[in-house]
Amino acid sequence: MWMEELENGKFKYTESYTDPYTEKRKYKSVTLTSKSKQAERKARQILDDKIVTVLNTKKGTSMPLNQLMAEWYPLHLKTLRNGSIRTHNAIKSKIEETIDMDILVNNLDSRYLQNWVNGLENYSYGYTKSVKNMLGQLLKYAVDMSIIEYSPMENVKLVKQPQTLDDLNKIGAKYFEKEQAEAIISYLNQHKKTGRLSRLAEFMYLTGCRIGEAIILKESDFDFNRKTVKLHGTIDTNNGYKHATKGLPKTSKSYREIGLTDRCVDLVKQRIMEMKLDSLESGNQDGYIFSTASGTPIQVTSFNNSLKRAGAKLGYPNSESFSSHYFRHTHVSLLAENNVPLKAIMERVGHSDSKMTTEIYTHVTKKMESNITDKLENLGL
Repeated sequence: MWMEELENGKFKYTESYTDPYTEKRKYKSVTLTSKSKQAERKARQILDDKIVTVLNTKKGTSMPLNQLMAEWYPLHLKTLRNGSIRTHNAIKSKIEETIDMDILVNNLDSRYLQNWVNGLENYSYGYTKSVKNMLGQLLKYAVDMSIIEYSPMENVKLVKQPQTLDDLNKIGAKYFEKEQAEAIISYLNQHKKTGRLSRLAEFMYLTGCRIGEAIILKESDFDFNRKTVKLHGTIDTNNGYKHATKGLPKTSKSYREIGLTDRCVDLVKQRIMEMKLDSLESGNQDGYIFSTASGTPIQVTSFNNSLKRAGAKLGYPNSESFSSHYFRHTHVSLLAENNVPLKAIMERVGHSDSKMTTEIYTHVTKKMESNITDKLENLGL
């Protein structure tokens, strides 16, 4: 430690130390009004405390990962829509299942985390990315709280495998051909237990909306004179379907108003009449249009299971993968086939930037180009 007298008559005491990460010399100082032995001892104590604090901050505390998670996750939950909480809880559980939560945060390094990410290779790229991102957010919080100097996740790579021909073919399997969609809707309509599901399926087929947007709709969301519907939210089932509420839309682009065809208007009016008859028996006045006989919104899992069974009965391949999103994707494909611009399609289905929408659009337009070539061949050109 050394001392220097300042122009104002005070005395500046300075001590150096070595930064454990950069291994460079750094300095801490304190200014006192005296240069006495007592002042010197006081300065030394102050500087020692300052340097110890800095070194402890840089080296990190001995906080285990599970303690850090317990501190950060409640704060993270406050930033989420209610509809996203269940998904994030599942991702958190996957982290806790696949990594040693007793490890000290300051002992984590990029190699350890890279091996952890590599161990998730059996999961889809999108899912693995979500799991990696959450742990990355957790470690960023540790940086913000001065628990660690930097996040070792910054150097961890998630490699995406290049697309194969099979991958491109799978895009075509993510939506129905027009005839398939209409056959499934007809099949559902022919059976008493699934009749009301057919109306929901056809509504998604005609509008391209998400099932969560459809099953929370009420009569007040429609303007039949203008033939429009306001899609201003999605279902929130955190308290169960019987106590479902309208939550925030998935993204800002999901907040939209779209036009309806005459057939779609007739379909909705039919369901409103059926819903009101149901309410006379059940006493449920919630007013959800696409609901069960008891008035609760149709459950997504129940709908998807009925869709899989219908696909299997009709002999369609890969019916076990059928879900409500197939009707949404089919709507995209039909618009693409009719030369509707991609931007207009994305606005209608509520996407600002959707990989799947773009892939379906590209797949359909390429298929149309191939059909043009076939027609030219038939003309002998």
